[in-house]
Amino acid sequence: MPATTFAKLILAALLPLVACPAAGWSAAATAADSLRKYRFLAKTARETKDWDNALVYYGRQLEYEEDSKRRRSAYYQSAKIEASAKKNPKKAAALLHRALEIDSTYANANNLLSYLYRQAGKQDSAALCLERLVVARPQKTQFRRTLADLYRRQGQIADACRHYELLVEQTGESPELLEILALLEESAGRHVRALEWRRRLLALQSKGKLGASAAVGQRALLEQILALLRQTGDVSGALETLGKLLVADPANSYSYFSQIVELAEKSDDQEARRRGLEGMAGADPGSAAVVTLVELHLHEKRLDQARRWLEHGMAAAPGSAQFLVLRGDLLVLEGKEEEALQAFERAKLDPNWERVAQQRIWIMRPPETEEEKLKKEFFGAGDSEG
Repeated sequence: MPATTFAKLILAALLPLVACPAAGWSAAATAADSLRKYRFLAKTARETKDWDNALVYYGRQLEYEEDSKRRRSAYYQSAKIEASAKKNPKKAAALLHRALEIDSTYANANNLLSYLYRQAGKQDSAALCLERLVVARPQKTQFRRTLADLYRRQGQIADACRHYELLVEQTGESPELLEILALLEESAGRHVRALEWRRRLLALQSKGKLGASAAVGQRALLEQILALLRQTGDVSGALETLGKLLVADPANSYSYFSQIVELAEKSDDQEARRRGLEGMAGADPGSAAVVTLVELHLHEKRLDQARRWLEHGMAAAPGSAQFLVLRGDLLVLEGKEEEALQAFERAKLDPNWERVAQQRIWIMRPPETEEEKLKKEFFGAGDSEG
């Protein structure tokens, strides 16, 4: 049989099958054609901003679509249209939930749904979406930052700190993140942790990474570190920080020296107390610190130091009766009684110091007449301090 005749016979046998395909094959072909058509139409309508038809076509696509990724995408694209173009966030949220039923880690759906929840004030639900996002897209630091900020605004300090710390690990140290962590830890009463972040911020500042306002920032930062050191009871650290503040902000040295004295007295650090007093006296010659310093040196028989600070104070207040009394005390210790008596007599001219000066005189020259004895008894012989 010729080949052409055989081919014709085969074709004749197949024609009924082509003309009347099996029902299942026909349905599958129709579905495939419809699916391709609606995918194309949905995408075209979306790109041309024909929102109503786009929603219709995505709905028809979902009738035929079996691919899970394409199904979740169709739900997501429909949700985007409902949320932005149609201003229907509830319907958008419902569509996004359908997408997440297919894949709970679907980043696009979680991202949009978290935004819709935040807009609706449902912060806990938004956080759940963002938690899934940071797991699905750990490299996208903007998702973690949004989540950390959300937790911070909600007062969920531990969760906020956890994500801010991960951001520091991912993106590196930044003044903003370190400041936020320090503030959060301090607000939670975790002063040691807050101190760690403040110190890291100070180290970052020392590398010149805080810009033109670094000098002002350093002073404020050191003040914050000092407050935290006081909270934790770290006296030595506080004294060290006060030393740094003296360098960073010399204009306020008197305040810092005063704090040194306070801390030294609490810890019974006499050397630090003396340094603090000397700093206060140097910053303000008329301050009470000068008197305290002179008395301290007189008590410990450091006469040269006592004289130096006494002259320092008297230069600022030459007529001070209190300094005259201290000068008399110094002269007594130096064995210069006549000069001491003259100093005490001058101090007596001040009514506020007359009694003290007179007592000093009676110690050196006891009263002889009955009138002097009665006067001494009246003033009180045992009270010899001003």
